[in-house]
Amino acid sequence: MKEKSVSINNKIELIRRCVQILDTIYSRNDCEEYITALYTIEKNLFDDAYQGFETFENDLLKIPQLSRTNWNGILINTKKKIVEEYCHLPMYSSIQVRKKSVMYIINVKSFKRLHLSLVEKIEGNESRTPIHRIYISKNKLFLIDAKDNVDAILSLFFNVKIQIHHDNPNFCNVEANVVVAHPLGNFHDSKHAGLEGFIKAKVIMIHKINTVTSTKLTKELFVDGQSEVVRKVITKPNAVNLEDVKENEVKWQFIYTIVSSRNEIIESYNDTTDNIAFLEDKKQPFFKDYTQQQRHNQPTNTSIAR
Repeated sequence: MKEKSVSINNKIELIRRCVQILDTIYSRNDCEEYITALYTIEKNLFDDAYQGFETFENDLLKIPQLSRTNWNGILINTKKKIVEEYCHLPMYSSIQVRKKSVMYIINVKSFKRLHLSLVEKIEGNESRTPIHRIYISKNKLFLIDAKDNVDAILSLFFNVKIQIHHDNPNFCNVEANVVVAHPLGNFHDSKHAGLEGFIKAKVIMIHKINTVTSTKLTKELFVDGQSEVVRKVITKPNAVNLEDVKENEVKWQFIYTIVSSRNEIIESYNDTTDNIAFLEDKKQPFFKDYTQQQRHNQPTNTSIAR
């Protein structure tokens, strides 16, 4: 029997109910096996394909591994707002880089399939699904701090390629697709082997980097340990000795590379030799030209505080 169309209020409650069920299924230990079908259902939900709960449930039941027992016992609150309802607020669509900023990095490698929605977005496939789930294997407290700390920035790395410089093994070339995102809501524990769980996030920007950084930092972030581990990049305050100063500089340059592609830098953290050489190549009007260009485009979503 064809379902009747629902009112706006009932539609909101329908989405809240369905999303809470989806969150539970995304936490299952076998969800990777049917992640494509599950994500398709989620996209259908936000494309207004379901006029009632029955059609949504029927699509879930088409997945062989699922049955009604997987969600009948869930305590669902349809009166409380969910992340998907407030993730569009301006405060979740921008970042600000300060001298005391800390960056958290996740190298997505072993569980790339679970990040299907982000992979599709990187490839340029847009959907109306407002949020993405970020799965991690370790350091969930870092992820929670990335959500609560106004000075924290979260970035996810996909398709990382590393090449040590032949002339100077102390430096590496790092190429990757980078997603800068704002975590939202509660952390969801996962029953999947090797994972702690996931948190939802709003994507702020996606771009590709091809940069040079120290071999030491590269190993800390991408080589040592497991993938999907949340790593912390933070500078040492009040650095005095030369090695600490150099390390701070390397980390700051890496952070700024992530939050803004080379052609989008309005003002850099400091005038390093590389930056000065870059400006000389541009013969100085670089800043003026970019400022004029910005007036005709949407405001950048990256703010760099001095």
